[in-house]
Amino acid sequence: VAPIDLTDPEIQKEISEIGNYSLPNKKNVIAVHLYDVKEHRFLLQDPWNCQPLEKMHNNNLKMDSIKEMIKKFNETMFSKYSDFFKNSNISSNDFDFNYIGTFSDQFVSGYYNNKDFSILSKDPEEIKKILELSNEILTVSIRDQSFANGTDKSALMSSSPVFSEMLTFMNRSTIRPKQIGYSDSSYPKMYFVSGHDSSVSAAELLMQEVFNLKPEQYHQPFYASNIRFELYRNNSANEADPKEELFYVKYYFQEELIGTWGFKHFNQTLRDKLFTDEDIAKFCDFNSNGYSLLVWILIILIVFCVAIVIGIIVLFITQNKKINNANNNNGDASLIPKNEN
Repeated sequence: VAPIDLTDPEIQKEISEIGNYSLPNKKNVIAVHLYDVKEHRFLLQDPWNCQPLEKMHNNNLKMDSIKEMIKKFNETMFSKYSDFFKNSNISSNDFDFNYIGTFSDQFVSGYYNNKDFSILSKDPEEIKKILELSNEILTVSIRDQSFANGTDKSALMSSSPVFSEMLTFMNRSTIRPKQIGYSDSSYPKMYFVSGHDSSVSAAELLMQEVFNLKPEQYHQPFYASNIRFELYRNNSANEADPKEELFYVKYYFQEELIGTWGFKHFNQTLRDKLFTDEDIAKFCDFNSNGYSLLVWILIILIVFCVAIVIGIIVLFITQNKKINNANNNNGDASLIPKNEN
């Protein structure tokens, strides 16, 4: 549970234990980098950023797990809280998966932000049951509707940019000169990425596909979840022996260790599977969705120049006609030579 209520005794206890000494100088500046959506480096799991996913998501609505969730929502929520939905002008016919997914997402967010749900029920146990159902629905929504439970390539594609960046930083750490500390921005000690539950789910499904993990090693990223990749140096390894692994990686979901790999194997296995920028552009059909800003500027400039040239030609022809018409129809009699024998 996210530490929303800082007065909670357990949280106070943890704060007291940590104290203000976990950071060497008590205050540290941490660089925050924002992804530009136009660069297609993040949020690739969303159809508005990768349009072909919309058709894939609609096709995934035919999955049995999604049909079962719609049925379960109808049989539990609508029958128990029919007055609430009727007052909201919602009927059971409106319970398509997009609706119940949105309902569940908003309920979960509201629950962890201490929203008052007494309009639904005043019984805390009932509210917890709705939370459990909402989390079930979100699991199916993210894992199945968004990523077809890892059977398509969308999770692999959407996670590729951030995994590629992570591996780059890990590689740098393995070759970091000893005289350079982690204070250098090129060799960060820690690297954070904040995303959505769908971002975390995509990363999990990528790991399942690449390293053949078991289905039960996938965990729905509930509120305030995290996954971690920790790079360690093997101090007992013989550096002179090229067969020895000097570094290894541990992969966690929350506090559960999912797997451990030698870094060389981890790095190469992942890189062989990741989508390149060209692969992503092809997958998301970026090239046919429109031109880049530079191309649009060039097109506008060309059209503008052509319009000016055409305007000048039309103006010249028009003025020429006026002059000719004036000469033909309104000649000055004084300019006509006299006929003098």
